[in-house]
Amino acid sequence: MNMLLEATKEYEILEVPIETVYINDNEGSHFRPIRDGLMIYKNIFKFALSSFSSFLVDYLVYAIAILFLPTAPTGLRIFLANGLARVTSSVFNYSTNKKRFKKTVISYTLITIFLFASSRIYEAFSFGETSVHMHYLFAVPLVGGIILAILLKVLPYLSRISLNLWNSAVAIVTTGTLLRGIVNLSGRSTTLDAPYWYVGISFAIIAILSIFINPLLTNKRTKVMEG
Repeated sequence: MNMLLEATKEYEILEVPIETVYINDNEGSHFRPIRDGLMIYKNIFKFALSSFSSFLVDYLVYAIAILFLPTAPTGLRIFLANGLARVTSSVFNYSTNKKRFKKTVISYTLITIFLFASSRIYEAFSFGETSVHMHYLFAVPLVGGIILAILLKVLPYLSRISLNLWNSAVAIVTTGTLLRGIVNLSGRSTTLDAPYWYVGISFAIIAILSIFINPLLTNKRTKVMEG
């Protein structure tokens, strides 16, 4: 299937009718219509998903850029938002060939979109109350995902421990921000989100430190085994 898809870029594909002959009504066939059919179309679905994900990234970056450039002239704001959205979606589409990178980017993109939409819906039914924490809740996974994507590009062999620690840090800070936003929209103030920030930042620092410490420990174990 990959060969055919690549061939269409260089050569014209022509259809030639052939006669199909089934022996004994195809009783000896082991073809599984559903499972094997999905295997055949897997790559096509994968490319379609990559394109649709790029569209979502493009739209989300454009919306966020427009949101963060309220004081810029309209023409300049649209130009910058469009340019940033196109560049970001192009880089995303090009980089989705790596499985772990692709999985990470898609996961964080979907989480960011979900929080962006849900926070707007929550604010719409808050009877006029506003909260900076709820309004910019989506920014936590957005920034965390961008930093992690950069780390995965620079360090493709990032350890599972570092990855899990970073994901935990983003999840904890997101939870604390959500808690603060919910309380603010109820017309009250709180500092209960502070422990979430402390723990989340601690996890992020440990994750970054583990990036440098883990290779040293691996090399030390290797030397011990060789010795």
